[in-house]
Amino acid sequence: MIRKLILGGTAVYFIALGSLVLLLHQASPGPEGQEIYGAAIGQWDTEGGIVFLSGRRLDCEDTAVGDSYAAVCTAEIAGKSLQIKAVRNVQSSPFPWDGECESVYDGQSWPCRFGSPFIQVHWFAYVDNPELDKAQMDQLRRQYFIENLPEEAFLWGMVVTAVTTALVIITALTAWFWPRAKQQKIRWAVGMTLLSIPIFFGALILGVKITSNFWD
Repeated sequence: MIRKLILGGTAVYFIALGSLVLLLHQASPGPEGQEIYGAAIGQWDTEGGIVFLSGRRLDCEDTAVGDSYAAVCTAEIAGKSLQIKAVRNVQSSPFPWDGECESVYDGQSWPCRFGSPFIQVHWFAYVDNPELDKAQMDQLRRQYFIENLPEEAFLWGMVVTAVTTALVIITALTAWFWPRAKQQKIRWAVGMTLLSIPIFFGALILGVKITSNFWD
């Protein structure tokens, strides 16, 4: 009975972990090849601060032939339409991670510029706060919760997840293969302790890869 509960709990844990990976992917910058990888609304020096949202939350399409911008992206922000037109600099440019953009919110133009939320993440459209108050900005942070978590949350999350994953795997293996002889139990405990080390580091490395676009 206990063995079944442990194995069932292990299955539930990895299903939950897989769901979390999917949520992180949906909130990550991108998708690859899109003209902008995300948007940043607001300014750091204002009461409402700044809110990030992934480019995967935007509805983007190519502009018409002859338009000076390469793509137009839209999203509903606080019940009104935000439109961002953007074009990246060519790769041969001295600043290939830069570009030009313009934004329109609720029919009114707002300043827009390219920026990088992290050293390795580029092509975000930074839109000055289009008259959204603090309550509306806080609501946006709750709506786009993962994108706006502090870096420390991802760093600690990776460590906790790596430790938990190692413990879950070792516990499941022990529940399934636990030996009966005392001498074998000692060897098993030593072996599982040693096995937990590569499992921990493997899970940690995988966590770094999955969350690398959320922190510097």
